[in-house]
Amino acid sequence: MFKAGHIEISTLEENGNVMLYWGERKLFFGKQDEATVQSLLLGNFKLVRNHYDQKAKDKLTGEELDELSLTIVLHYLYMYNMWRGLYKGQENKQLEFDEEDFHHPQTHDEIIWFVKRKYPGDHIHRCSALMEMSESEFRDYEKRRQEFHDMF
Repeated sequence: MFKAGHIEISTLEENGNVMLYWGERKLFFGKQDEATVQSLLLGNFKLVRNHYDQKAKDKLTGEELDELSLTIVLHYLYMYNMWRGLYKGQENKQLEFDEEDFHHPQTHDEIIWFVKRKYPGDHIHRCSALMEMSESEFRDYEKRRQEFHDMF
């Protein structure tokens, strides 16, 4: 067991794979070992949490920022690790959070979904601060993003 911020995380390694447990959530990391998963998770968590620390001031509690940061990190670690087994040329894909990922629509989706769940009637100024947009820019972005999701 280890902690990312205040969040307790446990792992179970079996047959060269790792199952990660966080509260009621669990994620599978194929072809990994516990030490690697823990090291990648904590390093990426620190990077992401530090990036949002000042932006989240007065917008999220420290515990909420931990949870959002871990959600974002696990999204990318899981996806990048999955790509290693699915796509030719991605076998050695680095599992580090990339600076460009901060501005990726999937990161923004994670932020919006998280903040809306925590603050359903009061998400605009929180999301716009985290995503480094004005409230007007955020409203436009959110509308376009919803239109994108509605296509599927």
